[in-house]
Amino acid sequence: RNIWFSLSGIVIAVGIVALLVNGLNFGVDFRGGNLLELEFSRATTTGEIRQQLGKIGYGKSIVQQVGSDPHFVIKTEHLSPEKKAELKGVLESIGIEEILRDESVTPKFGKKLATDALWALVVALMTILIYITLRFEFRFGICAIAALVHDALVVIGIYALSFREVTTSTVAAFLIILGYSLMDTIVVFDRIRENKSLVAKMDYGELVNLSVNQTLVRSINTSLSTLIPVVALLLIGGETLKDFAFALTVGIASGAFSSIFTASPLLVVWNQFRPKYKVQPIRKRKELPVELMR
Repeated sequence: RNIWFSLSGIVIAVGIVALLVNGLNFGVDFRGGNLLELEFSRATTTGEIRQQLGKIGYGKSIVQQVGSDPHFVIKTEHLSPEKKAELKGVLESIGIEEILRDESVTPKFGKKLATDALWALVVALMTILIYITLRFEFRFGICAIAALVHDALVVIGIYALSFREVTTSTVAAFLIILGYSLMDTIVVFDRIRENKSLVAKMDYGELVNLSVNQTLVRSINTSLSTLIPVVALLLIGGETLKDFAFALTVGIASGAFSSIFTASPLLVVWNQFRPKYKVQPIRKRKELPVELMR
């Protein structure tokens, strides 16, 4: 477990550094502003578009090319109708063929959206803790929450490193990730509880190892079968679907890892401080019950 704790620690530390340096690239939904999705009649570049925007003081706007066609997304600060008309006017010189999207979000609405998303996350975590405490024990709940926090930090760190835009779709995907990761953890915890009667015959760490091994194939198969369609969306889906699929891909991979290498080992560490489960020298294989040797 020390190896996996160290690996998680390194990944999370790198993510936190990236978060402090880069921050998160919040989309228009959160920070407010205007979003224009345009298709031009001729090939152009982000540099040329940014140069035109600089003529009216918006040279620092975010300009992203979508695919290989002359198809771009432009994100600016909040624009008045007059400023928006001026912006479209300077882009006419490049040749706008079609305006595919024109959205405007006020900063006040974006702040409320971010607050609501945070509260949704807090309520989800508290409900999960209560459920697992009732279904298992409080220590199981804390370990499961720790695994979910691990997943949250990994996803946030990846977004900070890649500077990928955080949208409402990202928040939706994030909540789905928590549920998926929890499902995997619950399966392992349920098997640990079923094997609890063996604690008199074997060390608690051995018992958890046994439980993880008994559910390992199921966890891998479930994660892979879920990742295949999600990765397909990430590779060939539309831009909106790609953003959603990116969050799911990172979260599902992190969730599969944390269920095995974070939640269960944390449970072993917790139980080392309980006399009933205090770690004893690992028994030799020949001393284990026959049914555990199969």
